[in-house]
Amino acid sequence: LLLEKIPVTSKDAADLLNATSTSDLLQKLSQLLYHPAFTLAIATLYRPILFDLCARWLDAQNTEEQLVALCLLLENHEELFPILYRILNTPTFVEGPLAFITTSPSPLSIDVSRLHRLLLAQYRILRANRELPQLLIWSLSPLSTLISTPHLDHAVHLLAIRCYAMQSGMGEAEREVMEKQVLGEPYGVDCQMEYGTNLDGTRNEIDGWLMPVFELQRIKEMREKVASEEHDYFSADDEGLCAPIKSSEL
Repeated sequence: LLLEKIPVTSKDAADLLNATSTSDLLQKLSQLLYHPAFTLAIATLYRPILFDLCARWLDAQNTEEQLVALCLLLENHEELFPILYRILNTPTFVEGPLAFITTSPSPLSIDVSRLHRLLLAQYRILRANRELPQLLIWSLSPLSTLISTPHLDHAVHLLAIRCYAMQSGMGEAEREVMEKQVLGEPYGVDCQMEYGTNLDGTRNEIDGWLMPVFELQRIKEMREKVASEEHDYFSADDEGLCAPIKSSEL
């Protein structure tokens, strides 16, 4: 089913088709899982082994792509939280997803799409557990730096303010004052932001002002989809070619 969603001429399809064993196939699926275009498709098709596919990331140095994928899945797959916690305690992320900003010459030199992805990841972490940054002693400095940098992308400013407000425990009225100081009247400036990738590799964009609404809708739709759709994960196909995965292969 996954191969039906991937162009047959792509390297990703070739890697899956050329897998020499079940262990090799699982490793390739784990690597594809943090590719933004395939995260949701693989999480749905391989839900019974999703924890194993994500846990394989702990065997090597973790990447921003893995963190972003985990944060996308977290609220609909709460069993992944221990993996997220382990990754956030690695040297790469121990000071938070945005800690690198404090050592960067200027936020203006950082790719805007990268900032969108990491700010959205931090927003999703805060939605799932607002106490986590305090537990891990994340500084507010990276967010403050983004907020106070002039001429920065409007969506970056908006996302940084939303994350700052959630992490610091700021009230809604106080957050709205900060947004007005930095961005002007609500919805007065364009705040287009990157919001996921399609299977064909094209990027989705949404209005950052409406991002919280999109997030609530996304989580609701995913939960309804899991509850309503039937997936037969355990039966063999019509030709009886489906072999069970051995515990030693996980």
